[in-house]
Amino acid sequence: MGVLASPRISARQINKKMIFITQCDSPALWQTYLSDPASISMEGILIFNKHLLFLLTVIVLFIG
Repeated sequence: MGVLASPRISARQINKKMIFITQCDSPALWQTYLSDPASISMEGILIFNKHLLFLLTVIVLFIG
């Protein structure tokens, strides 16, 4: 084996890596959260969503 010899990668390892790369920010089954924001307005929507969820949880706990 020479210095430039590379280890052999099987097709199964390549498929696992490709599946991971293609599913990095894709929706998941029963997903309960939003994906990462790509704009400033979406960041504002996410912050509003978090605050509203907290407020509704507090209201439900104290009223219910």
